[in-house]
Amino acid sequence: MKPVLHFAIVTEPAHMSDVEELQRQVWGNKATTPLAQLVAAIHNGGVVIGAYDQDQLVGFCYGFAGIKNGEVSLCSHMMAIDPEYRDLGSVIS
Repeated sequence: MKPVLHFAIVTEPAHMSDVEELQRQVWGNKATTPLAQLVAAIHNGGVVIGAYDQDQLVGFCYGFAGIKNGEVSLCSHMMAIDPEYRDLGSVIS
């Protein structure tokens, strides 16, 4: 049976630690964005969106505020998906 995933904007530092841990699962310690940076970014125009299977974080997207050609923009920085949830054709709620 395919999991039914839901998406939510992550704003709480306690939930950001789940994002930090998922980064380590996917890439090890070399390419992670630390918790403090994620929190600073979301307080200044950035966003972290989590993908959840019930209450378990199984993926996320992270972008931060930027300026390009004099226009405010959102810079897509990273996305990670728990290896066990890749290519499942999941249903989105």
